[in-house]
Amino acid sequence: MDTERLEDQIIACGREFFEEIERHKPSVFSIEKWTGKLMEWTMNRQALKTEIFKLIDVLPELTSEQMLFGHIERSFLGADDLPRLLRLGLKTAGGMGKPGRKLVGAIVRKSVRMMALQFITGSDVEGTVARLRKLREKEGFAFTLDVLGEETDDEEKAGRYVQTYIRLLKGLREVQHDWKSLAGADSPLDWGTDPRINISVKPSALYSSPDPDNFENTVEHMLARLKNIYREVVKTGAFLCIDIEMLRLREITFEVYRRLRGDPEFRDYPHLQIAMQVYLKDHAEQLDKMLAWARNESLPISIRLTKGAYWDHEVQLAGQQGRPAPVYTIKAQSDIAFEKAAEKILLNHDICHLACASHNLRSISAVIELARSLDVPPDRYEFQVLYGMAAAVRKSILKKTGRVRLYCPHGRLLPGMAYLVRRLLENTSNESFLHQTFAKGVDKDRLLEDPKVTLDRIGAGRTEADCHLIR
Repeated sequence: MDTERLEDQIIACGREFFEEIERHKPSVFSIEKWTGKLMEWTMNRQALKTEIFKLIDVLPELTSEQMLFGHIERSFLGADDLPRLLRLGLKTAGGMGKPGRKLVGAIVRKSVRMMALQFITGSDVEGTVARLRKLREKEGFAFTLDVLGEETDDEEKAGRYVQTYIRLLKGLREVQHDWKSLAGADSPLDWGTDPRINISVKPSALYSSPDPDNFENTVEHMLARLKNIYREVVKTGAFLCIDIEMLRLREITFEVYRRLRGDPEFRDYPHLQIAMQVYLKDHAEQLDKMLAWARNESLPISIRLTKGAYWDHEVQLAGQQGRPAPVYTIKAQSDIAFEKAAEKILLNHDICHLACASHNLRSISAVIELARSLDVPPDRYEFQVLYGMAAAVRKSILKKTGRVRLYCPHGRLLPGMAYLVRRLLENTSNESFLHQTFAKGVDKDRLLEDPKVTLDRIGAGRTEADCHLIR
């Protein structure tokens, strides 16, 4: 492979993306809603943004208007970035007593609900099905549906989590025959190759007491519930991705995937995917193991390649336990890792399908040009982005590749708070590619720069404590 020529092609591809994006009215968020405008405004006001995200995170615990207003007073009245008019409004409301607090509480709760609706497709089967249909028919996007809720704390909740998927699959099965296949394929499959219905499942929500030290018991409990979902997936002719979360559950998750993929009941059904995170320093070894297992078993697999969404958690936990962080601490390192891992999967496209899960136009351009240079068939890779983020980016990817899947959460607002905050933190951090893409004055060529060059420039020994890695 001519690496110099490949790099030129990657840069050219990325520039085409930026040109297409600039034809739209670019925004990280949907600015049709005033909550989107508020989020845009707070992106460069770090202290205020942090307090807003803290409020969203603790909102389920603020069960009375007095508790909510007290939190707002403590967090926002002294904030330097808060506009004078808003500060005056809060003081006035506080002076009105209970009616004032009630008014502020209603406004805040409604605003958070509106914000969540930008990232969550619905809370009931009918609403979610209608939203997914619109995404397909009006915009041309495929989807993967994720039920919100992680780290289930009792078995009853775990059972409800499974039943929610089964209800969704039944609801989708009833309507999928009325849907046209994407890309006009003369087939019941999207693009002629992929099931129309695609779901993502978090293993931690399948069992209330996951314990890496009780490995076999945890795997068996998760697998038993996952099989109930997967049988419905097979019956529907759908696709399942096993999502990846915190590092402590990774080996359990991988083992659950291998056992389900190799189970005699499901061995001949190929539509099963596993997510992998390249921000973990040992990701390359884990990827090699998974590919070797697939070849040894003669089982085609699919990998959703991500950079990782639990950076803060992993760094904080490592610090508390007095051990080195298991994740890269410089964003360019994870970008390098992503391109290397994508190339390895593309080189093994005969046994492994790639789902490139990223908003980073440099990473996406690298996958496009690597696949082209390696003569990888288009049906051996696709692109995945988050529902609710950067409409101009996802539309530009769809126009260029024709194969884009949106990661679509489903569920009630309160269980979805952790997801919502994590998404906001990822995509509004100063290191976020989306943040920099839509920030004024950011050099686009610098954003498309080879991450190896970036790493050399900033110095491999430097750490960036606020480096929130993006998908």
